[in-house]
Amino acid sequence: LAALAGGFGTCVLLILMNEAGLPSLQGPLPAVLAMPVAFALAAVVTQMTPPVGRHALELVRDMRVPGGETLFDRETRLARLQSTGHH
Repeated sequence: LAALAGGFGTCVLLILMNEAGLPSLQGPLPAVLAMPVAFALAAVVTQMTPPVGRHALELVRDMRVPGGETLFDRETRLARLQSTGHH
């Protein structure tokens, strides 16, 4: 989201500068300059965020597996097993 907002903001700012008569870039050049800003923001924000937890990774893995029980059914079954003391 930071990359999208930063790239979009940079591009809009450069286009508005052109419309206001300030010296700026014309044509596709604002978008070309907004791309490195977006990539840099994506890299910085990725390094700042904590790693994904094990539970989230298991949910993603389960979503990718075709067939079988739904995630809700699996969570319900596992919660029931934990409450009864079975593993």
